[in-house]
Order: sequence, then structure tokens, then C-alpha cells
Amino acid sequence: MPKRVWNACRMRRRKSPGQVTDLLFVYGTLRVGFENAFARRLHLEAEYLGAAVAAGGVLVDLGWYPGFVPVANERATVRGDLFRLPANGKLLSLLDEYEGCSGNPANPEEYRRERRQVRRGNAGSETALIYILNRPAGNFPVVPDGDYLAYQRSKQRGPDLRAD
Repeated sequence: MPKRVWNACRMRRRKSPGQVTDLLFVYGTLRVGFENAFARRLHLEAEYLGAAVAAGGVLVDLGWYPGFVPVANERATVRGDLFRLPANGKLLSLLDEYEGCSGNPANPEEYRRERRQVRRGNAGSETALIYILNRPAGNFPVVPDGDYLAYQRSKQRGPDLRAD
């Protein structure tokens, strides 16, 4: 019997007043330090909780943005930022569209949204939503140290050409 696949991007839950809102872990172009309309909107409308790390994944460079690829090695980590999303769900819906996680069956989705454990410093482990690459990673380069922000900054600086 085939296993049913649950598409979290289609999930919309009602939240009662005072109910804990969803946490979102971002690792790419939505991180603090990136300037685009969607990152600015996230930074304005959600509560920034700080830097965080997700274990059991690597980032691949897809060209203009990265993709999170789960791996069996829990020592493989991805660095990112953790946000508490507004309870109304509007921002999450907007980010789903940006991430190619819209639930539209006419177009294959580039990402799927899952709940995974993330860690903020010594704060312990928390469950957060994260966008997972929903296609084969192929031969895309792996982002060193799982830190896309540092990776982009190093690409902009270029190689160190100082003579020794």
C-alpha cells in the first residue's frame, strides 16, 4: 500500500488568540543580511529570535539561492535565523509562494515545508518550520559550513590574492 505524502504547504491551521505561533527557520535569501522584498517583509512582520542551527542537513548552491537537503549525518549542520511568525498565517502564505511551496498541483513545487528541530545557542532544541528542497540536489555545489550568508559574502570578496 503506498504511503500517503502529507504536503505541509497546503496545511492551514486556525489559531486561537494567545496560541503559540509557528517558528520559521530560514537559511538563505530570507536571512538577516539579505535585502530583498520578501526578506524585508519577514524582518518587519515576524519576531526575530536569533541565529540558529539545524542538524542533519546540508545546503546546496542552486545558483541564485540555496536548498536544504536532509542527510543522515546529524553532525552536518545548516546555519540560519529563527523567527516567530504572526498568528494570522498571511506572512507564511506569502513566503510559501516565494519559496515555491504553494500547493498548486499544476506546478511542481520546488520546496516542501517540514517541522524540524533547530537549536539557538544554549536555549535547547525547538521545533520550527523549514523549507526543504523537493527535487534531487544533482551536482550542485555544497555550501561550506552550511552558512549561505558567509558563502555569499566570500563570493563577493573573491579569492584572497595577497602575495606571501
